[in-house]
Order: sequence, then C-alpha cells, then structure tokens
Amino acid sequence: MILKPVAYKRWGKNDDRRLYKLLKDLESADVLPLTRFAEVKHPFSEEFDRFLLQLGIQAEWRGSTAQLLQRIKKILKPTRLSVREAKYLRTLVAGFKGKIDYEKIALEFPGKSVRYISQMCDLATEEALLKTQ
Repeated sequence: MILKPVAYKRWGKNDDRRLYKLLKDLESADVLPLTRFAEVKHPFSEEFDRFLLQLGIQAEWRGSTAQLLQRIKKILKPTRLSVREAKYLRTLVAGFKGKIDYEKIALEFPGKSVRYISQMCDLATEEALLKTQ
C-alpha cells in the first residue's frame, strides 16, 4: 500500500478568527490578558511554551510555538479594515435586524477594537442610507 502525502491547507482568515475567539475567551475567563502576548519574547518559559502548545492544538496550528506567538502578535496588532473586510462588514451589518451587536461583529475581525468596529458599522449604515435616498 502506497501512502500519499497529506496536503495541508494554508492558514487563513477563518483560522485567524477561530484563534482570536479562543484568545478572547481566555481573556474573558481571566486566564491571560491579551496585552501579555506583546511583552513575550522568544525564548520563553517552559510553562508558557506548554500553554502555547495547548492553544495551538485547540486552534489546529501546525507550526512551532514561536511561529504561533508571532501569528498572535500579528493578529492583535491594530490595523485598518481592508477593502474586502469593509465589504464583509457591510454584509454583516445588512444582516442585522434592529440593534447591531458590535461585540459579535468584532470577533469576525481579529485585532480590531469594538470601538473601531462600531465606528465602521455606523459609517456603513450611513452609506447604505445615502444610497437608498
């Protein structure tokens, strides 16, 4: 029997969202604040390495713990919305009937604050109202 190599898919935006949700769950459970990741440098303690290893298993990460820490830092770095993300945000806002849940929407955009997302949602709704008039 000949075994074929397994082709792994690349890490993408959906994987970032899943990892970000795990990080937010850890922060809300008072396990580890997200600001702690920015302070950590490689080589880190064995305890933190085990923590990252467990986090990587939950997030289905296939790289090293140092690469995972690098990815977490990239996710948590505040950036502006890309054009694709802005378009996706408009579709999410259009799907809400009534009050918009900014915290739920913010989970879809890793590294973006709830305040920034709420501002962008308000901007998107204003644009939609202007188009209908």
